[in-house]
Amino acid sequence: MNKLVRILMFIAFVALGFPLAAQEVKSNTATEIDKKTIELTVDANRVSVRNVTPGDTLTVFSVVGLKMNEIAIKSTTAEYVLNVPKGYYILKIGETVRKVVIK
Repeated sequence: MNKLVRILMFIAFVALGFPLAAQEVKSNTATEIDKKTIELTVDANRVSVRNVTPGDTLTVFSVVGLKMNEIAIKSTTAEYVLNVPKGYYILKIGETVRKVVIK
């Protein structure tokens, strides 16, 4: 049943053309306020990250919640190629989450 709901939600997003804007999850703790905001930029199948803590993981999810890829972050600023088909995806680094389109 849960799988059916996810499939129907995906079809609704695609069919109705809902825009998927970037969103960021923020915490109100003092350590989160002191951190710099993580920046994610997508161009075609490349993702650029800035202000990231080395050792974090960039996780790529499909819009239905399937984990597609995991990339270990090695520096505070880097660019990675995502080996996923064109479509809508959710990127997560730590508590930062973005909805993106891979063209």
